[in-house]
Amino acid sequence: MTTLELKGSIYDLISKVNDDATLNHLHDVVRDVVAQSLTEKHPDIFKPTRETVTLEQLKKEQNFTGIDRAEFDALAKELDIQESYEELIEQL
Repeated sequence: MTTLELKGSIYDLISKVNDDATLNHLHDVVRDVVAQSLTEKHPDIFKPTRETVTLEQLKKEQNFTGIDRAEFDALAKELDIQESYEELIEQL
């Protein structure tokens, strides 16, 4: 079976389920399988979370430089967005 056929078969099976509890369970299982697959293929992507970390530590580790507020405001003004935030969010 090709990848496309396999995806279609999985979709067909899941589309027959109408029980929320079963769908939630399937969702969790598929999510976990995909995450496990990614971890096995790319072990360097996921690293354990530290018990404690400060914002300043993260900034330093990630070489965060921040944003120049005046430059940001100039770019926002140049975009000339007329819609409200609510309208923009609804479009997502």
